[in-house]
Amino acid sequence: MALQEIRQSVATLRSNPLEGRSLKDAINSLIQDVQSRTNITPNFDVSLTHPFSTEINTTIYRIIQEALTNICKHSDATKVTLQLRTVSERLYLFIEDNGKGFDPEQNTTGFGLQSMRERTEALRGKFYINSAIALGCRITVDIPIPKLPSTF
Repeated sequence: MALQEIRQSVATLRSNPLEGRSLKDAINSLIQDVQSRTNITPNFDVSLTHPFSTEINTTIYRIIQEALTNICKHSDATKVTLQLRTVSERLYLFIEDNGKGFDPEQNTTGFGLQSMRERTEALRGKFYINSAIALGCRITVDIPIPKLPSTF
């Protein structure tokens, strides 16, 4: 049974999570799923100035997916706010919950936070996590947007 679960997890990681959908539509689906399965009230705000590469879209989607999974499993939150926006030549993702929080220095056993950090760093981005007991959690992702080559 454990082997089957591992195989299913690997297949999920290999699949294209956007499946021809826009990033915003895919995130909306994640949020609707969270809302239908939990008592969490999500707030989602997107302000993107242009489309991104498949790599950036997939990375952002996977980070949001992992963050929402962690929130549902561990936080006891009732609200989550997710903001995705571009400012100048940067893409910012903010995910904040009103859950029980945790001490990031003591949370070293899970792969979720490490995975989010590694995905961000693979795009030369920065990953920040702010949390404290009884004060919820805030994740900030800051990814540079590659400039498209000029054509003359």
